[in-house]
Amino acid sequence: MAERRAEIICDELFFERSSDINSNDKTNLLRTVINGLPDIVSLQKPDHTVLFYNEAGYRFLGRRPDQVDGKKCFELIGRSAPCELCATREATISGKTETIEKYLPEYGVWMETRAIPVLNGEGAVEMTIEILRDTTDSRRMMRELQKSEERFRTLFEEANVAIVLHDKDTGRVIDANLATLRRYGLSSVWELETNDFWMEPPYSFNEALEWIHKADREGPQRFEWLNRRATGELFWEDVLLSKIVIGGKERILATTIDITERKKLEEQMLHSQKMEAVGTLAGGVAHDFNNLLMSILGYASMLLMKTEQTHPFYEKLKTIERQVESGAELTRQLLGFAQGGRYETKPIWINELLTKTSNVFGKTRKEIVVHTKLQGNLYAIEADEGQIEQVLMNLYMNASQAMPSGGDLYIETENVELLEYFCLPHGITPGAYIKISITDTGEGMDPETRRRIFEPFFTTREVGKGTGLGLASAYGIVRNHGGAINVYSEKGHGSKFTIYLPASIKAAAEEKVAQGSPTAGNETILIVDDEPANTDALKELLEIVGYRVMTANSGLDAIEVFKSHRSE
Repeated sequence: MAERRAEIICDELFFERSSDINSNDKTNLLRTVINGLPDIVSLQKPDHTVLFYNEAGYRFLGRRPDQVDGKKCFELIGRSAPCELCATREATISGKTETIEKYLPEYGVWMETRAIPVLNGEGAVEMTIEILRDTTDSRRMMRELQKSEERFRTLFEEANVAIVLHDKDTGRVIDANLATLRRYGLSSVWELETNDFWMEPPYSFNEALEWIHKADREGPQRFEWLNRRATGELFWEDVLLSKIVIGGKERILATTIDITERKKLEEQMLHSQKMEAVGTLAGGVAHDFNNLLMSILGYASMLLMKTEQTHPFYEKLKTIERQVESGAELTRQLLGFAQGGRYETKPIWINELLTKTSNVFGKTRKEIVVHTKLQGNLYAIEADEGQIEQVLMNLYMNASQAMPSGGDLYIETENVELLEYFCLPHGITPGAYIKISITDTGEGMDPETRRRIFEPFFTTREVGKGTGLGLASAYGIVRNHGGAINVYSEKGHGSKFTIYLPASIKAAAEEKVAQGSPTAGNETILIVDDEPANTDALKELLEIVGYRVMTANSGLDAIEVFKSHRSE
């Protein structure tokens, strides 16, 4: 009787508008549809008595209809009472469709049960239609998907490179990892959505959008990009744009690496190569100019020796001599820059030299307060003390010019160990060095001035008030000693010059002052020079003070002269 009632209900539910189908056909069609479903379909009374299952249900239970129909549903799975989570019970109580997912340990599966109440004429639940779907595989797939998403999210968030997800049409930022936020100095992805604010002109959001569209059309794109942190600091990125599909939607993935340090190293290396080229040119000019000055000075000195002080030309000759000596000083500075200087190196204690030179400087510029922080047990260095003193005085004078109204000068030393990555762009050898830092509180430099500060003849002073060779010669002297010098400066925030000089294992010797004065002699001297004017002038000068002089214009000539006059 119940089964017949179920058929009538199903007939009313599914075929109430199908008057052209007779009752038997309707019932057979209904059974065919229900039995063809992959889900389990059952009809139950409110007390859990099973009226029937479709074929999927009988297969799941592994029983025939006569072993199932008329029994309680919970009895069929070996239980003595209804399940704690029961969709039929909930639907009977609420009178509404209820859906519950639960685990059946007896079968080792998860089932989603949907109970649809069937009401009688009085509105009471007469029976329920239960549809059970095996969700074991879908749950397993969901768990795997969640694990995969968790792994991806972990990799995404913990990656050292910055990763940003963009909408391929608008360029809008959809997501970004923690490395990105840290790089920009931001706290949320929302702040990054106004990413055009962080771009440094001439780079713009429209240009970035063009790259995104190009990656969408043509495939992965790689380029370098200049951006700005929240603090205002500029930094360079190496950007790789790739199109990916996430959740069925095409996105543009931007993977970026901060290459600011690499760009700085490249700039330092290019600057070093440029300075080397300029040094070669300056060296050639200085040598030729020095040869001209030598002959002029020689003849001027000879004329002075033969001219009375009362002679009207005497002061004019003295002026020529002084001007030539000034020119010779310029050539010495140029040669120092051009790696052509002549050094007499010995182990020295740089702290002692810094103390001596800073005291002298402090007495001449009392409006500048000198602060020293010199490390004890500082390594010795092998250097020409006079040349290093010239470097220090040039840096002091540069600081003085940057602080015309006074300020503070900080001098520090320390032992350091330089690694290859630092040494490579400077062209120096890794190892132990002493580091000298000279910092002023002056007006600072703009980037263009900072880039050219060590170039010969470059100066920011007025015409006639500077040769532009002070810092250039300091650069050359430090380089010639196997060291490196660089500067950090910002306009309005002072400058910091840092010198690195190789440490020496030799102990510094005490300075010995030479006694006595030079005297004339009657020995025979051989002068070798490829400039006849120089040899002639020097020959006459030496002969005036008593020496016998022979000359040669080349090394081969000198050997022949020596062979001919060996006994002399």
